[in-house]
Amino acid sequence: RTMQVLDKTNARIYTFTLSTPNNPATAVHVPEKLLNLVGIDNDPVGFEWDPTGTYLYVAGAQNDKVHFFGPSIDLSENLG
Repeated sequence: RTMQVLDKTNARIYTFTLSTPNNPATAVHVPEKLLNLVGIDNDPVGFEWDPTGTYLYVAGAQNDKVHFFGPSIDLSENLG
């Protein structure tokens, strides 16, 4: 299982693995799964995956846009 957290201050989405499902106390950061949104939107306000987990939508206040990332997104890349 994984958990993702939006860091609004630094415009990043961090990924964590959970050794026990639904228990954030067991979270371990996965640095290679960092999604840096700097340069895309410096003021992200939320994100959501589609039901299949294939597409990522990030709502940004900098330009009042919803940014769309398709299946080619590589979360190991620094996109900013």
